[in-house]
Parts: sequence; structure tokens; C-alpha cells
Amino acid sequence: MRLSVVSVAALALALAACGKKPETVEAAPGIEVPAESAAAADPVPADAAEVAGATDNSVLPEDETARRQALLDYATMEGSFLNDPNAQWAATARASSAFGQAGMNDGDDPMTPNAPGQVTGPLDGNTWSSETTNVGFDWIEVGFNRPVFAEALRIVFPDGQIAESISKIELIDDTGTAHTIFSGVSPFKRDARGPRTWVVPEFEKTSFKVTGAKITFANALLDRYKEVDAIQISGE
Repeated sequence: MRLSVVSVAALALALAACGKKPETVEAAPGIEVPAESAAAADPVPADAAEVAGATDNSVLPEDETARRQALLDYATMEGSFLNDPNAQWAATARASSAFGQAGMNDGDDPMTPNAPGQVTGPLDGNTWSSETTNVGFDWIEVGFNRPVFAEALRIVFPDGQIAESISKIELIDDTGTAHTIFSGVSPFKRDARGPRTWVVPEFEKTSFKVTGAKITFANALLDRYKEVDAIQISGE
């Protein structure tokens, strides 16, 4: 005897009403409907990797509560940086190039659009921008008024993707010697939680006093203008 699809559904409902759950239902000779199909509409627990991915700052979680928590975490993080009593912003800056500008390498550049001087002082949305997008290397170097044994360096990007093109980060000591704290393929990613991305490379507290920092970008890694809003050092 052949059963229609409607009959199969009715049979499944009747058995469910009796408190029974068949392992399989024969829809036609040789064709069975797995009992698991009846549970297909049940919510599926989130994959563990997806749950872990909620802490990935490059992607905001879809769950509204988790999303709002991520935004709160970002605000808390940024607030701690802005209110760090041992932090100071860059006081001088020079760069390999500046979009639409010439002679921007002497450290005394005016506060004109895209000039290195835009990086000095607190973050304000005004940025230095490189002249090129995908050729060779570009860099920006800043100086700080107070030499410190540095514990943290913080670089603020208005476009977080630029962080992916960082190829080297150096700290400059009070003798002018550069100390590399990062070199290679950038592990830094855009922070999707907020309007800016703070890149904070890890390093041990320096045994030398830091007076400056230099960030180098490999332009081929990201075909766009390199922009930096502000740079902060923290230490005593």
C-alpha cells in the first residue's frame, strides 16, 4: 500500500500525540523518513568555534546582547587608554611622504591636511596620509616630550584595515637608536567594535628610555593610503 506525503505527516502527528516517536516512517516501499527530520526544526546550538569567535574583534557577533557587550568592552578599553595617567601623545612627527604635500620630512611640518603633524596630540579624526598606496614602503616617526621606560605603545587608526599593512614597529631611545619590537607579517586586525582601531603591540617594559616610535607600512599588503590619527606611549 502506498502512503501519500500527507498520510505520512498525519501518521507522524498521530504517533507524537500518543507520546511515541518512531525511529523511521515508511513513506513508500524502500523509502523511509528518518525520525531525526522531525527534530530538524529544533534550535541548533551554536558551534563552539562561532561562540569563541564572538571575542574576535574583527567581527561583531550577531547576537544583540553579545554585540552590545562588545561595544561596551570597546568603550571601556578606549576609556582606559584615554585616561591612562602615564600616557603621553606624540609631540613631533615626520614621515616618508604625505598626500598632496612636499617637504614633510623635517619634523616641523605645518598642521595641514594629510601632513605628519596631524598625528601629534590626542586623537581628533585628523590624520596623516601617505602619498602612495601600493608601491614600496611608507613610514611615520613620532617623538615624545618626556623620555620614559615604556610599557605600552598605542597607535590609533581611523581605518582599521591599515593595521594589516604594518611591517615593522620600532621604539627610539634617548640616544637615537631604534629598537624593533615587531617585524614581519602583521597580526593586527581592524577592531569592528568601535569607530577606531587601537593597535597595541606587545613588548616587555623597556630597559632604555623611549623618546620616539616609528611605524613602517608595506604598501603592497594593502592597496590604499596609509592613515594614522594619533600615537601614544605609556611609561614612567
